[in-house]
Amino acid sequence: MRCSAVSPADIYDGGYNYTNSSVLLNVGNGGAGQSGLIKELADAFIKESVANGSAPFKVAWYQSDTTYSIQYLQEGIIDVGITYNPAAEKIAIDRSIAMSRNYVFRDHFLLVGPPSNPANLSNSSDIISMFSKIQETAELATSAVPVRFLSRYDKSATNIKESYLWASIGQVPWATAYSTWYHQYIAFPMEALTAAILLNEYTITDRGTFLSLPGNLTNQTVIYKAATNNEDDPLLNPAHLLVGKKAPNPSQAKFFGKWAVGPAGTEGTRPSTGRRSGTTKSENPYLLVRYLGAQNPRCQPLLLSFALAQLPVTEQQHPKDNNSYFLGNIGKHNIVMSCLSSYGFGLMVGIGGGIPSDDCDIRLGDVVVSLKTLSAGWCNTAWGRRPPAANSNAWAI
Repeated sequence: MRCSAVSPADIYDGGYNYTNSSVLLNVGNGGAGQSGLIKELADAFIKESVANGSAPFKVAWYQSDTTYSIQYLQEGIIDVGITYNPAAEKIAIDRSIAMSRNYVFRDHFLLVGPPSNPANLSNSSDIISMFSKIQETAELATSAVPVRFLSRYDKSATNIKESYLWASIGQVPWATAYSTWYHQYIAFPMEALTAAILLNEYTITDRGTFLSLPGNLTNQTVIYKAATNNEDDPLLNPAHLLVGKKAPNPSQAKFFGKWAVGPAGTEGTRPSTGRRSGTTKSENPYLLVRYLGAQNPRCQPLLLSFALAQLPVTEQQHPKDNNSYFLGNIGKHNIVMSCLSSYGFGLMVGIGGGIPSDDCDIRLGDVVVSLKTLSAGWCNTAWGRRPPAANSNAWAI
């Protein structure tokens, strides 16, 4: 029997509501759980298992950052952990804390801060230069508004990342005597980001958390630097799934690990369109349209986050533009990405073109709303980065 003083933050049942069903999978993670992704993955996994003959069961989510997820694996509290630090993950494998490590998705770190921009950051600077500028301006204390930086200071992947960035410029503001502008705020992602916004402080957060903010808070902060999908980008935040050596439910843990990184199960769909007159299918036939759908409106920001992960290149938004969309490109195709809450879809729409086919007739000026289907899908004339199958399946309508 396994005894633990740690309790799950939530338990998911795939919508079956069977009071007598047992918890057969325990997942440890922080930000993706807060944003709703763990629930989507859990519910999709339960539904697919039941469809294949399994009795309904439950999945428990333990709210834990990377450090505690690995600790919970070591103690046999959780079956799998979704973590964000390759070095820590390798150590967990080497020490037989975890049996396997699989790349399940990627998130993106962001440097955000107050719209007043007291450190006078430039969008053209790289992240290292921005950290140097924050430190220099904070130490000089010459700005009208004080420059402060909020650190989660909790051994999380976010805390480790910002610590690495400070060390990269030869600074350790948490060391004795620690810098007064360095705000140590131990909290989970959403709480920490909210505090930084309300206190007009710069901070490092992840895109999934940022997109889950209420609109009134989103309008009070600015993204000064966002990760690209370049593998060498210091702000890229890859997530790996670790299966624990002491997993309470070893067979289920291994099965979930394989399911989460299984082959893509996507299919093409026919979108409905609102069309401007006077356009033809032959005009600029290079528009890319993709969508991901979800039943849970709370998870729309996560859909947008993972849709954004497909863009090889993302563009910086103007600091004073607080509209809810993102810019990027795939090859020569300019991309605008947003989320239409009334439909529950994340949309990726290329500017100025159409798809030259009868199945996917999308033309210049079209507004595209994808039809509901049983799985996520896309029609395309150019490929971005295809998400893992688990992501697509979890977000199916």
